[in-house]
Amino acid sequence: MSPLWTEYVSAVSAAVSAVVAVVALAGVVFVLTQLKLQRTQLHRELENLYVERYWLIMDQYNEAALLPRRKGEAQRVGAIRSYLRLSQDECDLRTVDRVTDDTWREWRAGMTAQLADPAFAAALAVAPPDEFTTVRTLLDDPTFDPTRSNVRKRKRLGL
Repeated sequence: MSPLWTEYVSAVSAAVSAVVAVVALAGVVFVLTQLKLQRTQLHRELENLYVERYWLIMDQYNEAALLPRRKGEAQRVGAIRSYLRLSQDECDLRTVDRVTDDTWREWRAGMTAQLADPAFAAALAVAPPDEFTTVRTLLDDPTFDPTRSNVRKRKRLGL
């Protein structure tokens, strides 16, 4: 009778161990999924802050047309400089992988288009050469992606 009892206990123990392993695996999968969702949410929140910042700058730029000439021109120049800083900040965020690939493609296309505007291009041209360096690189190469891996690769190639 004793051997049957130990076989029964062994079988139950093995079954319990299997259930615990499955539950533990499910827990790990759940935690990893939650971490990925949290990371995505943080990316979206950060990206939305930059989109809001963009629209505030563009509103300021467009409102300048309604102001008297001298004051309007000063506000317009200020908005353009703010846009250049925003663009550099967005490039810097991409450098540290804080911007998703999809968002970067949209931002890059938007920056390239906006900086083709003569007023924006002129403001960038008169800015000191050590300012907006990544933005300048982007304009030289519209496919440029400043993520860490691309920056390292460009440095390794001497570009």
